[in-house]
Amino acid sequence: MQKLFLNILLVFLLFNTKLAFSTTDWELQKNVDGIKVYTRSVDDWDIQEFKVITILNVKRYIIFDALMDVVDYPNWYPDIIGSQLLHKVSDNEIYCYSKVDVPWPSTDRDGECHFKAIHNPTEKTTIINMEASSKYKPNQEGYIRMTKGYGFWKLTSKDNQTVVHYQYLSDPGGSIPAWLINMFIVDNPYNTVKALKAKVNG
Repeated sequence: MQKLFLNILLVFLLFNTKLAFSTTDWELQKNVDGIKVYTRSVDDWDIQEFKVITILNVKRYIIFDALMDVVDYPNWYPDIIGSQLLHKVSDNEIYCYSKVDVPWPSTDRDGECHFKAIHNPTEKTTIINMEASSKYKPNQEGYIRMTKGYGFWKLTSKDNQTVVHYQYLSDPGGSIPAWLINMFIVDNPYNTVKALKAKVNG
């Protein structure tokens, strides 16, 4: 019985490992002002995943503070027209809610997100994991709720600079065609990191 259980567990792990890597290779789509944007297709998703890599001339904790200050997002984060802190578990874990402006004729989106940060002093890294949540904020009239999404910010100290790695995969919901969403999958994260750079260098 124990051997059968171990065999089943092994098959399960192999299957899930295959799923984790069932994606295409990253393709560089944009490289402007030191900000590189990559995309790739992911199994069972019509929307492409993106990642952005850049180096900012500020220390890691300054970028971390800006990213965790969700109430300030409407002042610099592209397309976010409202944001609030729903629940603070600790300095490294929060739940937030944001409203996103979507061009007419589409309906604006909103969503709840769970942020959880992990600091590694040895490797000089901070990873802010993000995942769509539905724990605190009920659906709001006039908005389409985004319920599917996950990704992270990874900040790595390099002398007085910080290597920024921003990666996310999400589905905005509603009836917007995937091909149309993928048309903006490069410029939107590029503009986000560009705005972050202006924010922390200001």
